[in-house]
Amino acid sequence: MEATKAKPIEKPIFFDMPELIETERLILRKPDVLDSPSLNEAVGETFEQLSVWMPWATEPVPLAATEEFIRTAIADFAARKAFIFCILEKATGRMLGSMGYQGIDWTIPSFEIGYWIRASAQRQGLVSEAVSRLTRLAIDDLDVKRVYLRIDAKNIPSRSVAQHCKFQLEGTLRNEAVDNDGNLRSTEIWSIVPGQC
Repeated sequence: MEATKAKPIEKPIFFDMPELIETERLILRKPDVLDSPSLNEAVGETFEQLSVWMPWATEPVPLAATEEFIRTAIADFAARKAFIFCILEKATGRMLGSMGYQGIDWTIPSFEIGYWIRASAQRQGLVSEAVSRLTRLAIDDLDVKRVYLRIDAKNIPSRSVAQHCKFQLEGTLRNEAVDNDGNLRSTEIWSIVPGQC
């Protein structure tokens, strides 16, 4: 069997990434500084859960920190370092969270998908819907050769998302990181490659 060749992106600055993506129930769009209050409110609603899984959620997040996150996301989007989107409910425009492509390796290319969604929007299949859409976009339209998720081994809801979206478990990095309480944590790596989704 012939080996699959990488198709490196030599000048990522010219890489075309849509700034608005739709699913059946969601709009994923590039953030704007004006999103800071609504995104910060979503973080506040979900802080207790975020603090278990997200290294940045060590203490309640002030509005200024959310604005800084958004300004950095806008700059990274322009520089092609990461592509972070706000998650909006299509029917109402309500801010639900954020997600996007990070951990980008342009030599393959390979994208990691990261995500979180507010507490009141969980357990409705919305994250799976969004992850599935971003995965198909990356593989089918953007010619990405690997899409992956990094999931805390104890994070059952995120593991369910990976399974629902037909990612394959590659392995577990044991004692790979430290959680916000100082405990060692293990990280599962789930991936999809062309021909799988």
